[in-house]
Amino acid sequence: MRIVYCLPQIYKPGGIERIVILKANYLASIGYDIHIITSEQFNKSIFYAYNKNIHFHDLSVNFSSTLSLPIIKRLIQKHQLTKIYKRKLTKLLMKLKADITISTFSHEANILPDIADNSIKIIETHFPKKHQKLMADTFNYPFFTKIAYYIKDWVEENIIAKKYDQMVVLTSTDAQEWKKITPNVIQIPNFITFNTEATSTVTNKRVLAVGHFSKIKAFEDLINIWALVKQKDINNAWILSIIGCGEDLQKIKDTIITLKVCNSVEILPPTDKIQQEYLSSSIYVSTSKYEGFPMVLLEAMQSGLPCIAFDCPNGPRDIITNNNDGFLVRPNDFNDFANKILLLMNNDKKRIEMGKNAAINIQRYSCDKIMKKWTCLFNNLIKNK
Repeated sequence: MRIVYCLPQIYKPGGIERIVILKANYLASIGYDIHIITSEQFNKSIFYAYNKNIHFHDLSVNFSSTLSLPIIKRLIQKHQLTKIYKRKLTKLLMKLKADITISTFSHEANILPDIADNSIKIIETHFPKKHQKLMADTFNYPFFTKIAYYIKDWVEENIIAKKYDQMVVLTSTDAQEWKKITPNVIQIPNFITFNTEATSTVTNKRVLAVGHFSKIKAFEDLINIWALVKQKDINNAWILSIIGCGEDLQKIKDTIITLKVCNSVEILPPTDKIQQEYLSSSIYVSTSKYEGFPMVLLEAMQSGLPCIAFDCPNGPRDIITNNNDGFLVRPNDFNDFANKILLLMNNDKKRIEMGKNAAINIQRYSCDKIMKKWTCLFNNLIKNK
């Protein structure tokens, strides 16, 4: 069976890029013919390790060049680039003759169903429903830009999703919401990724956070929470490590200086040895404004870390069992978040117990269990074609 994935790029470290590569690796290892089509890879190295049997194709359409333009110019330029992209994508898909083509809800989402290559079309969304509105509100875009993003949400819900043979979402909440719009919706979450059963001893006085430095991940909020923690950390022994990169790096550094927590916060670059970072930590924290189904929470729990996260739309509530393997905190309640960190810092028994629960509970998202859902879906779609 030939499967094609479409996404913008795979040279940056990110959750979508990683899970697509991991799924592709698994499928290639069991005999599927896997092709990955990018719009703007531009001969850059693939960040994550990949199976040598996977085929990669780049169409060299630079959608990223529009991001700095004013909204009207951006829409015009993107429309022109989309026409070029559709022409190139159509030519390639007609040549590949895939059985199934999968959209990751990016540039290809609106055009893929119209390409008559005879492949079954699946769209998988890695964000919560209404994520365009969530993004516009999070970044506090100007009025007309917000309107444009709200319209994109409407188009996704009322036009794009209905075009596909199958829609796959990550969380139970999203499955319920999308089924109100289109019946062809199923939930298949992301899966845990590490091959070893190693877990943290949760004895190192280190709190960890991982992610892209943007307003969505809200690391500035995390620094504010950490400042509250340090006011009550009598022994002053714990540190906060933040691993990532992105456009908000300087803002995060400035916040660290302003709140005078330089001695207890470190910023580290992305690493391909991320498991070691989890294993050398004792608590994992997430202050995201919204999420899809965050790989970092899966990885942290697989590594035996109790996790604390804002109960944002929608992923954390499907992963963390509140008061059992971590804590879900009401969004924007900095004081409660800080108190939960302090509780785990100061209670070794609670931290160890929650860490053990995390490592056990997260096995419901094992790779084999989740990928069997994908292969069953593929087989059923082909059978019923």
